Amino acid sequence: MKDSGLHEGILFIDEINCVSETLAPTMLQFLQCKMFGNQPIPKGWIIAAAGNPPEYNKSVRDFDMVTLDRVRYMELEADFAVWKEYAKAEHIHRAILSYLELRPNNFYRVESDVDGMHFVTARGWEDLSYLLKSYEELHLPINETVISEFIHHKETAMDAAAYFDLFYKYQDDYGISDILAGHVRPQVFARINQAAFDERLSVTNLLSDGLSNYFVRASIEKERTDLWYAFLKKYRSQLSDAKVPSVCYFKLLKQEEQTFVLEQEGNLLNQKQFKNKDWLIKKLQNGIPENNISPQEAFAQAKAEFELQIDISEQAELAASLALERAFDFMEQAFTGGQEMVVFVTDLTIGIESSAFLSEHPSERYTLYNQQLLIGSRREHLLSELARDSEQFI
Repeated sequence: MKDSGLHEGILFIDEINCVSETLAPTMLQFLQCKMFGNQPIPKGWIIAAAGNPPEYNKSVRDFDMVTLDRVRYMELEADFAVWKEYAKAEHIHRAILSYLELRPNNFYRVESDVDGMHFVTARGWEDLSYLLKSYEELHLPINETVISEFIHHKETAMDAAAYFDLFYKYQDDYGISDILAGHVRPQVFARINQAAFDERLSVTNLLSDGLSNYFVRASIEKERTDLWYAFLKKYRSQLSDAKVPSVCYFKLLKQEEQTFVLEQEGNLLNQKQFKNKDWLIKKLQNGIPENNISPQEAFAQAKAEFELQIDISEQAELAASLALERAFDFMEQAFTGGQEMVVFVTDLTIGIESSAFLSEHPSERYTLYNQQLLIGSRREHLLSELARDSEQFI
C-alpha cells in the first residue's frame, strides 16, 4: 500500500480449510472481525478464501457451522465455456482449445480406482500449454508421455496425444499461413469438402489461431503508439517553459522510469503491459535530445521517431484487416452455410484482441455473420451435440 498508493483491495487466502485445529479460533476471529490477533485488516479491504474438498486433499478439515455462518459460502464447479474466455485471453495453446471443443467432458475429470486417483484439471491444461509452446520453439516432439506429465488420466492423455498429432498435421497439410496470405492451394478445398467434422473444426481453429497472431501484433503496436503519444503530449506541454529541452525530457523520462518500477513492485502490469512499458522506456532512453538545440528542434526530433512507430502500427492494422478478409474468403468457400462459421465468428467475438480490433476496424462480413448466426445459442448446441456423438480418436 505504501509503494503503490492503493488503499483498497482483496486479501486472498488459499487452502483456508488446511488451517490447523489450534489456529481455527484465530481464523474464526479473522473472518468475522477482520482481525488477526491484534492486527486489523485495513479499511476498504475484502477477505476472500478458497479451499479444496476433503476428497481432493488429505490435509483439509471441514469448517463447523459457527464458522460457515459468518461467511458467504460458494461451491464452484469446473466449466469449460467459462474457462475458455480466460484461456483465450491468456493465449492457451490452440491445439488444447480445439481438442476441448471436441471433448468438453475431458476438461475436468477426477476418478478413483484400485490404482489410485486419476485426474485432469484446468491447471493441468494451462501448464501443458506452456510446455507445448516451448517444445514447438525447440522443435521437440510432443508425445503421450509428455502429455501424461500434466494430464493425469491415461485415457484422456492418449486421446489428446492422438488429436495433437492430427492437429499439427492439419496445420501443415492445409497451409494456414498461405490461406491468410491469400494463396490457397486448389486441393485444399477438395480435401475439406470430404473431411469429417472434427477435421473441419480443427482447420477452423487453426485459422482462428493464425488470425489471432495478426490481432495480437496490431494490439501491441497500437498500445505502444498510445503510450509514446501520451509521453510526447506531456513533453510538448512542458517544452514552452523549459530553458533546456534535454533537461525537460530527462525529467519526464525519470518519471516514466519511476512509475514503471512502482507498477512492477505492485504487480500492476500483465505480461503484455510490462513488455510494452519496457519497450517505451528503452525507446525514450535512446531519444534524449542534445543540449544545444531549440525546443522546436527537440520536439521535431522526438516526433520524427514517433512517426516511424505510427507507420509500423498502421502496417500491422492493415495486415490484420487483410488477413481477416482472406480468412472470410476461405471460410465462405470451404464451409458455405456450415456450422464451422459459427465457431469462427464466435472466436472473433470472444477474443480480447480480435474484439478490440473489430470495434475500431469494423468488418461488414463479420457484422453480417454475427447477426445471422445467433452465435451463443447455436454454438453451444452444436458443440454439445458433437460431444455426445463424437467417437474417440484412438
